[in-house]
Amino acid sequence: MQTVIDDEWVRLVNPHGAEWNARVKDLLEASAAQRAAYDGAVPYRVGPRP
Repeated sequence: MQTVIDDEWVRLVNPHGAEWNARVKDLLEASAAQRAAYDGAVPYRVGPRP
């Protein structure tokens, strides 16, 4: 999960609640396997994945 802070930074949250900031330029899109692993670890999510 991520929240956009501004054009350069996002706030990331993992399924266990840990949060950290990351530069957009340092991020890669998750693979289908990584998305499935995340979805399996998150007990509840609202709405469909974009």
